[in-house]
Amino acid sequence: MTEICSDEVDLLQDVRFCRGKKSLPGVRPHAYVINKNDILRWPTLPGGNAKNLKDVPVYIDNFVLKADKKWAVIDLVPNQSEIKCDQVGNWGSEMFNNVATLVVPGTEEEATGLASVLNNSNVVILLPTRQGKIRVIGNEDFDVQIKPSSNTGKGSGDTNATTLEATVEDEVAAPFYLGVIETADGDVNGATDHIGELLAAPTYSVAGNSKVTITNPNASGTLYYTGTPQTKALESGDALFKSTANASIDVSYTSGGILSAYVANSDGTVISAVVTLTVTAPAA
Repeated sequence: MTEICSDEVDLLQDVRFCRGKKSLPGVRPHAYVINKNDILRWPTLPGGNAKNLKDVPVYIDNFVLKADKKWAVIDLVPNQSEIKCDQVGNWGSEMFNNVATLVVPGTEEEATGLASVLNNSNVVILLPTRQGKIRVIGNEDFDVQIKPSSNTGKGSGDTNATTLEATVEDEVAAPFYLGVIETADGDVNGATDHIGELLAAPTYSVAGNSKVTITNPNASGTLYYTGTPQTKALESGDALFKSTANASIDVSYTSGGILSAYVANSDGTVISAVVTLTVTAPAA
């Protein structure tokens, strides 16, 4: 019998945990929020192009926003907010129900106004974990539902806070985002949740009609790609190979496409945002 799934990649791998390694619970006391209709282009999940388990839940590329639009920064009560992910759906169409509980300090005008605005808004939320890894609540296919509530408390031992419960279905349990987060205070590195530390991106040049040359992989890191360094047809969303120095690859421009890359430390920790170059087919 013909194997109809012979082209599928087996991603089941060992998942080990070293003694002494810390896995910190919780999220950092802030979130990033933007109206969904202010996003011009979404990053993408690797889907069938994932090479290992770590690739599966990580968005590739950046959020591209409308001109002059920024992510709003919302401060949260420390140690009160969280992310939960549970399976939903039936056989063959199971997904995840991703829920972020955001506890905003106070019930005064700004906090109450935020709850009122989000009550009927369609937003996307980025929430950094304690380790600084950005998790995404929201996606192109499903809208986030916000359930706001507020509680003034009764006495000095109570919390006076506004709670925003954000719920959305997704094919991945709260995906990770490594790209740029544009805020009014500056660009935040999605890999670390730190502002102002994005490194110079690698540069690309096209010589003639058949060779793409990659230069300036940051001296402290490695320029990573997927695939192998060989002549290949370039498809939309395709990527190249990995190199620790300047490198070239011959490309067959059968359909044009996008080359993607990022800079990372030797342990794979991303230290710059994803960059892309659109390559078009030469004139006939």
